Amino acid sequence: MLVEKMRTAITKYQMFRSGDLVVVGVSGGPDSVVLLHALTSISRQDDIALHVAHLNHMLRGEQAAHEAEYVELLAKSLGWPVTIAKRDVPALRRQRRTSLEEAARIARYTFFAELVKNLGARCVAIGHTADDQVETVMMHWLRGSGLAGLRGMLPVNTYRLKTMDGTQTLGLRVVRPMLEVTRFEVEDYCQKNWLQPCLDSSNLDLSFRRNRIRHEVIPYLETLNPRLREGIIRMARLVADDYAYIQEKVSDVWNSVVREGAEGLYFDLSTWLTLSSALRRHLLKRAVAQLRGDLCELSAANIEKALELISEGRAGSKLSWPHGLNLLKLYKSFLLCLSPPECSLWPQDTEPIVIPGETRIGGTNWQVSTRLSKERCSDASDDPWHADLDYDAVGYPLTVRRREVGDRFQPLGMQQEKKLQDFFVDAKIPRYKRDAVPILVSPKGILWVVGLRIDERVKVTEQTRNVLCIRFAERQDEIKPALAE
Repeated sequence: MLVEKMRTAITKYQMFRSGDLVVVGVSGGPDSVVLLHALTSISRQDDIALHVAHLNHMLRGEQAAHEAEYVELLAKSLGWPVTIAKRDVPALRRQRRTSLEEAARIARYTFFAELVKNLGARCVAIGHTADDQVETVMMHWLRGSGLAGLRGMLPVNTYRLKTMDGTQTLGLRVVRPMLEVTRFEVEDYCQKNWLQPCLDSSNLDLSFRRNRIRHEVIPYLETLNPRLREGIIRMARLVADDYAYIQEKVSDVWNSVVREGAEGLYFDLSTWLTLSSALRRHLLKRAVAQLRGDLCELSAANIEKALELISEGRAGSKLSWPHGLNLLKLYKSFLLCLSPPECSLWPQDTEPIVIPGETRIGGTNWQVSTRLSKERCSDASDDPWHADLDYDAVGYPLTVRRREVGDRFQPLGMQQEKKLQDFFVDAKIPRYKRDAVPILVSPKGILWVVGLRIDERVKVTEQTRNVLCIRFAERQDEIKPALAE
């Protein structure tokens, strides 16, 4: 019966097919041992190759070492290759500043992702059962989750994860063939097939929330509703259908609302304001999944704070979320990014600009090219990074720096000076980008707010005898600071 349930799920959800290599996550406990044993039976008929994977989380000393040894012997007895690995979960917990359970989950799934890639496998199979599904939905409900959480675990899911060294992003396809199998059926299968899995003592530790739900909350609720588990699983299926419908609507509007930029994902505010609250929430969640991967979970409170900032916050307001996520309110849009966008901070003073010639701005990705001419450079008006200045009016030496408190200049076309701060506000340059704007200066003051406006007093006129043509250019394969939205 159990094997047939698994076979039905594998076919229904197209988990894998003949000829595939499947990594099987085996902890040594009853669920994963039954998963491996049953998949072995299925593989003989369906031509599926298995590779056993076990991770020692370095949490339980000799007991964990015994489990690793047990899994290795079990895999060999069934004729499958096995990979045993260790991850220092306590250290990862400190590094990521997260719960022990979350750190273990990150370590485990990253290990699976790396192994699946290295082996060229189709997916990893996990031994989650119907009882695990009930506990998961209960945990999400207690946390105040939305529809995504109330779906529980999906039979097939794809995650995006960073490798442990952070250098790569890997995709991981996770399948759960036992999601409709009960814990009672697992125990019965073990008895009938003479399986003696390991017993994890941490499953009895009531300091873990899942264990309290399993051993205390659910048994109590079953005194009120003996069919509680059936009801929760039915609810999860219904919620999953509703969620899938909403995701179709999110896909319909995504391209009209969201665009990808160098810093992250930009949302058009005018279009955003026409959408329902439900679509707004799910757009944000999809954006987070795209940036960080589905293992990054945000609470409903995180989402609600974001919606409040977007609707009521001033331009320049910022909200920091867990996992390094940040949301920045701009003038006509808002930006979701993994960290505050990297501002290419300019040194306070650079070496003098060579005239004529080229100058590499130390500590940046930029170089400045200059030449002298008797007339305007033909492309100056078409390139914001190119300016024509009156050579005899600029003063020397020329250097480049970032803005300073009290900076003033006379923007081209204006009759009087203006605070640089006020100029940035009027030009709608977001606060976080203002230190990335290069300022060309001489002993006479600001000559050019690069990429935006030159000073009125150094413009080329009919009386100009020598024109200084100056151009800022990125070095190959490097990126200019983005000044506008």
